[in-house]
Amino acid sequence: MNYIIQEFLDLDSSQQKAIIKEKLFELENQNLYDFLLIIFKNVDYQTKEFTIKTLAQDTQKAFEIAELLLKHISKEFINTPKYYGAMILKEIITHTDTNKSVPLLVSAYDLEDYRDIHWAIAMALATLLNNLDGTEKDYVIHLIKTEINKKNDIEGSLGTYLQSYTNIKFF
Repeated sequence: MNYIIQEFLDLDSSQQKAIIKEKLFELENQNLYDFLLIIFKNVDYQTKEFTIKTLAQDTQKAFEIAELLLKHISKEFINTPKYYGAMILKEIITHTDTNKSVPLLVSAYDLEDYRDIHWAIAMALATLLNNLDGTEKDYVIHLIKTEINKKNDIEGSLGTYLQSYTNIKFF
């Protein structure tokens, strides 16, 4: 297996993208998850972005993968899975059930994580908020506040990040 991984990593970006496009929806469960970890840990930025956009073509599958990545804790990969889980959700957030995506993102937010994860989670939520108006937006704001309150992070940094990206005062 390590030989196959190294062979994939030795390919140029366009060849990697071709394999990603071909295999991304064929792989299931742990194989897909392991493949994504390899991609998000080792390939160039454009290939990572291509992977996210390709995943976003199937909102349900992308949500499931984002959920797995956001809940992943690993000493080996540190915070990489959570960051890309949030970035996948950012890409599909306007097509997801807010009653699932908002609690998932807020619960994944941890002050112990690196700042890039804080940013990615806040940007996913801000993307949702910036695409809503009226009562829908009010509901999502209330949902975010409720989820933050559950974490006892009432004056924590997630509300501050969100305020800076949305001009909405959370606390």
